[in-house]
Amino acid sequence: MKAITSDDYESDITIDAVIQQLLSDMKGNDGDTVCYNRLKACFDSDGKYINGTLYQFKMAGKTYYTTVDDLNASLLSAYSEKSVANNGIDSQQDKLSYYNAIYVEKKVNEVKKALLETDGKGRFSTVKFEDDSVVYTLNVETIKDDEAYNNAILSMLVGISLTLFNMNNIFNTLISISFKLPAFIMSLAFWNTLLIVPSKN
Repeated sequence: MKAITSDDYESDITIDAVIQQLLSDMKGNDGDTVCYNRLKACFDSDGKYINGTLYQFKMAGKTYYTTVDDLNASLLSAYSEKSVANNGIDSQQDKLSYYNAIYVEKKVNEVKKALLETDGKGRFSTVKFEDDSVVYTLNVETIKDDEAYNNAILSMLVGISLTLFNMNNIFNTLISISFKLPAFIMSLAFWNTLLIVPSKN
């Protein structure tokens, strides 16, 4: 197990990507509050990593992370009043929490039946797949995109303006035709009058 220094954290973008993904997944009312707070405590108020607060280790070919608070909580629980064994390992009340996130390079499409549960407000809160006994918590996140909203409103207003402009042109054309039409009828009537005037021969 190796303590992650500030230089390690800044030079390896994979570490930051994993930790930020874990924080995103754990936050919220349905997340793991204890683990979230322990991971969050590894950063100062400006979001800068605090040297030596994260640890990294490999197990079965995969890289895992834990925090100094997780290590201390697990260690101290071995020597609490509730301990039933004389050695630290067997008497641990709090097992060590460790974390992992992986990057999936290929898009995975898999169809399975699932049982979804709502929170009473119409939002899905948990999901359980047909071949899995684990019930997974669903985190719902609302993202407000002001730029996309403003662009949509602008497009709608431009569309309405163009429609009104076209309708106005059609209306002006109809008015113009209506003014010209009586004059054309009068000219035609006058021409017919000239045609039917009797000859004086």
